[in-house]
Amino acid sequence: MQELDTLYLDIARVVEGADLGRKTRKLLDAGLLKMAKKVGEEGVEIAVAAMKNNSAQAAVIEESADLFFNLLVLWAHLGITPAQVETELTRRRALFGIAEKPGSSEAVKGEK
Repeated sequence: MQELDTLYLDIARVVEGADLGRKTRKLLDAGLLKMAKKVGEEGVEIAVAAMKNNSAQAAVIEESADLFFNLLVLWAHLGITPAQVETELTRRRALFGIAEKPGSSEAVKGEK
């Protein structure tokens, strides 16, 4: 997704000291625990938005954008690139036929 790659590059430039975004700089300065907390919060907000009502699509899209932003900040802070995550997804697809985590289907069985 081209926009995510562009966003990642912008965030990486802030990590390197560019003055591109106050929110990004503030989050980076807050440290790893704050970044990890924001990723978790956004994941929960997506789940809550999805469960609230049948017309949750717009809310889930908005919260997903927030999650991607915070996840990309965390990745950039840790020196992880989107290409590295894509490589892991490719590896999983080659092993399991789909990019799911091994054992994931066991957790879903009880939800049917």
